[in-house]
Amino acid sequence: MMHSWGGILLGLGVHALCRLKSVPLRPTLSLVLGTITAAAITWELFEWITGLYNPVSYVADTALDVVLAFGGGLLAHFTLRHLYNRKI
Repeated sequence: MMHSWGGILLGLGVHALCRLKSVPLRPTLSLVLGTITAAAITWELFEWITGLYNPVSYVADTALDVVLAFGGGLLAHFTLRHLYNRKI
């Protein structure tokens, strides 16, 4: 659950930052995916370095964490992109 919310917050954060006039970026799919990738790798390294993992199920747990993060981020991105296109 935490990784899904994290992905949603990252997707929302990218869109929020790109809406600032001082940030000359558009919230593209590649920007959202790159941000989620960087955050997911950083988090999984943190878990590994601090020992917050079960060695038996580490690969499956990591794969599920990454999939949930990407799912949440993509949900946020496509929802906001749809709302932008409707001009709400």
